[in-house]
Amino acid sequence: MPASRAPETVFDRCLLVGECLEWQGAIRSDGYGSVGFNSIHRKPHHVAFAVSYGFSLDEMRVFTKELGLYVMHTCDNRRCINPCHLILGTASDNAADRSIKGRSRSRQGGCSGRAKLTEESARSILSDQRPTRDIASEHCVSMSTVQRIRNGSQWSHLVKEESNSNY
Repeated sequence: MPASRAPETVFDRCLLVGECLEWQGAIRSDGYGSVGFNSIHRKPHHVAFAVSYGFSLDEMRVFTKELGLYVMHTCDNRRCINPCHLILGTASDNAADRSIKGRSRSRQGGCSGRAKLTEESARSILSDQRPTRDIASEHCVSMSTVQRIRNGSQWSHLVKEESNSNY
């Protein structure tokens, strides 16, 4: 988007999906949108919040960068820029919202969105006495992943369960 455009144009690049106004422009690797104004990349939901509630983009930068406030989505859709779905909150508010909605980063094992193994596979690796290379090859993971499971730095809840069951 050219720097000469006004922040209000953020709404020109969205699509109504259900009740959400979904950003149709660039999407960052974390799932949030990205839009440039005056050579500064910003999250479109921050721009939409500023425009809708009468703040300048500089004020939004102060809120989010200096005061540590978050523009939170009540709809849990990172691409949504519907002002009715956006609220300002603290880090604690954001963490509580994540926890209540079951999106906490503390998800373990197979519940983690990044897990490549099932809990059953991790248990199998933990109890397997074969050489690390053979186990890694069988489960299509690196040898360091097998070592981390065995030493408890990954899938640590299984290592704790295993040590508790030995008593």
